[in-house]
Amino acid sequence: MRSADNLGFMLDYSTLLWPRKRSAFDICITIPEGAGPVVLAPAAEAARWPGSTIMKMGAIQYMLEDRFNRELALLVLSTFQVGNWLSRACGAALPPMRVAGVVVPRLPWREGEPLLLTRRASRGVAGTFNLMWVFPGGATGASEAPIAAAARELKEETGLVVRPEKMRLLGAFQAESKFINSLMLIFAGDAEEGPVAFEPKEVSQAAFLPRADAVRLLAGERDGFLDGFECGAGEGEVTERRVPLAELEVAKFSDRDVPGLGAAHWFALERFFATEDSRAAPHT
Repeated sequence: MRSADNLGFMLDYSTLLWPRKRSAFDICITIPEGAGPVVLAPAAEAARWPGSTIMKMGAIQYMLEDRFNRELALLVLSTFQVGNWLSRACGAALPPMRVAGVVVPRLPWREGEPLLLTRRASRGVAGTFNLMWVFPGGATGASEAPIAAAARELKEETGLVVRPEKMRLLGAFQAESKFINSLMLIFAGDAEEGPVAFEPKEVSQAAFLPRADAVRLLAGERDGFLDGFECGAGEGEVTERRVPLAELEVAKFSDRDVPGLGAAHWFALERFFATEDSRAAPHT
């Protein structure tokens, strides 16, 4: 992933010294249809990147609770940051990030046209963000476009199909986990009607989030329950289980099990309804 020279705001590790904070800002982004670099730059430089799109990007950094570990991490990451600055000053690109595609799937055939959320299965110390609530998605494969990766991951995890040509880009989110920076490209689309078949190695639960409950969640309300499923050990083995809305609080970062809705996926939820409302508003 290449970047404009002054894209240093993406790697501001100094926030490790303070409590976690989220932010969103305008960028221009160019996404290849197949293999190739994803280009990010400040929105003011959009003219330098023909074919780019102006969009919102979310960013988050997390505080390490232990003072010694926090300061040690700051020392290590600051060293990398200085190296990044020197590299950019010499005309080099930022270090590559892992690129992932995520899709916010709406199920128009279900009552209330809910969005589908899944809860990650716990894979022990080898897993990341175990038990976190997320929208389906995952890392791009070799020579795979992010939008294709989002559609593929949805199919693999839930059995549902959203055609890439019918998906729209919602935004991008940069996050850091275990010192790996990831760029998540977030899409949305209506899933075709069909059976839901969860992959038990990836998904432990699922919840259906109608618009009314999503609006309440974003407004800070936590009472009530959502329809959902709990996945068994075998493929296709599910039982109905209602999900408390309170379980979808924004998750706190941890190297162990992480309850709650991932910050990137909270951002995706915000962007979904912001862009839906914008598209529905009359134009004068």
